[in-house]
Amino acid sequence: MWVMSRRTLPALPLVTLMAAAVLASCGEQESSTRLCKDAQGRRTDDSACEIGRAGHGFVFIPGMMGLPGRGEQISGYSNSAGNGVVRTAEGRTVRGGFGMSARGDSGS
Repeated sequence: MWVMSRRTLPALPLVTLMAAAVLASCGEQESSTRLCKDAQGRRTDDSACEIGRAGHGFVFIPGMMGLPGRGEQISGYSNSAGNGVVRTAEGRTVRGGFGMSARGDSGS
């Protein structure tokens, strides 16, 4: 028969605390949505940025809420993706997340 000693009891809360810290660090990464804008600052099709059309560039909007439609002005957003997951407006992951290849292909 196993008998619990007083020395093993303090270790139990420590193990629980460490497990909670590990689980908390595994949370969802910060994400942003990548949109293409033209020289006038209007949203345009992503393919214009992907092929490097002059005057076009990607901007990164936090999350996926309230995205401007094609032709609408895009202003006040970063030209840098930051450290989190980057998705297209259609929801395809282009950088970050689990199981991603170095090519940035979502596999779908």
